[in-house]
Amino acid sequence: MMTAERVERKPSSPYPIEKVHLHDLEQGLRIDEHALEDSWKEQPELFYRVSKKLALLISERDEAKRDLALVEAEVDEELRKDAREKEVKITEREIESRKLQDKEVVKSYERLARLNLQVSEYGALKESFSQRSFALSKLVELYLAEYYGDRDPKTRGGEELINRKAQEAKDNLRRKRLERDRE
Repeated sequence: MMTAERVERKPSSPYPIEKVHLHDLEQGLRIDEHALEDSWKEQPELFYRVSKKLALLISERDEAKRDLALVEAEVDEELRKDAREKEVKITEREIESRKLQDKEVVKSYERLARLNLQVSEYGALKESFSQRSFALSKLVELYLAEYYGDRDPKTRGGEELINRKAQEAKDNLRRKRLERDRE
C-alpha cells in the first residue's frame, strides 16, 4: 500500500490578503458628521475591501479544513500501518486519540482555529459596515433637516417656540396673581 507524501500546502489565493489588516479597516468605521460627503464616498470601497478580505479568508479556511482532513487521513493510515507491521492491536479510540496528538494534526487544527476566528472577526466587521451605511443615511437625513445647522433656536425657525414659551410664562404669572387676589 502506498502512503501519500506530505506536501507543504500554501494558500492558493492570488490576492495578498496579508496587506489588508483588521485594525486598519476598523478605523474606517468612524463617521465624521461634519464630512458626510467624504464618508459616503469611501463607504463602498471600504465595504468592498472588507467583503473581499472575508471572501478570501473563507476560501483559505475551507482550504485549511480540506488540509486538516488530508493530514488526519495520512496520520490515520500511518498509525494503522505501524500497528499492522508491529502486529499490535489498536482500537479506533486509540487511533483517534493518537491522531489528535500528532504534531501535524495539531498544527492543522491551530491553523483552522485561527482562520475561523479571522472569518468571524471580518464577518462582524462586514456587518458593522452595513450598519455604518445605515447610520450614514440617517445622518444625511439629520443634515438635510438642518440638525447640524446653527444651534441658536431663533435662526432655526424656533422663534415661534420662544414666543409661545414666553406667552405661557406670562399666562402662568397672570393666573397666579388672580388666584392670590381671590384669596
